Amino acid sequence: VLERAAVQPLRMKLQYDMQPSSQSSVSWSRQWLTATVCARLQRLELDCIPEKVVVRVVRLLSTTPQLNDFTLSIQNWHDGGDLPVILHTELPLSSPSQLLRISFSNCFPPLSSPMFSPNLTHLSLVVTYYDPHPAIPTVDEMVRLLSGLPRLEQLRLENVPIPNSHDIDHIHQSETLGP
Repeated sequence: VLERAAVQPLRMKLQYDMQPSSQSSVSWSRQWLTATVCARLQRLELDCIPEKVVVRVVRLLSTTPQLNDFTLSIQNWHDGGDLPVILHTELPLSSPSQLLRISFSNCFPPLSSPMFSPNLTHLSLVVTYYDPHPAIPTVDEMVRLLSGLPRLEQLRLENVPIPNSHDIDHIHQSETLGP
């Protein structure tokens, strides 16, 4: 059984808000994200990872030839919620089109990233910060992104995209005028 399991696809969730306090996030990740594990990863979820270490943790990944499902949730607490961030890092994929499902919470790779390949079937973009922020895509940017995803079956957008400026003006006028 153990021999057969050694080649089976692996699904892994690293929950950074539950890591041992005696270890740094990078060293804790290094224990789990070995080359052997990365070669088997089909799904990887990095949950509540501190923003200051996310790039270093992603760089720990060896080639992930089976990875088709990736979730990343950033912890970047400021007054009012987790501030969204733009991530300038790439996953070590055999092919950018191998990803079928991606989910980002409080972070975004640039919308031109190869992670947003036409093969995506599931996309989730969530922001827990409620004010407009430069890292949050606009309506026009989201429309351009979505028009390039012909296989998309499931889409979750939460507090994304930011409204156009005329939409924000309309919202503020409605609040001022009342019902």
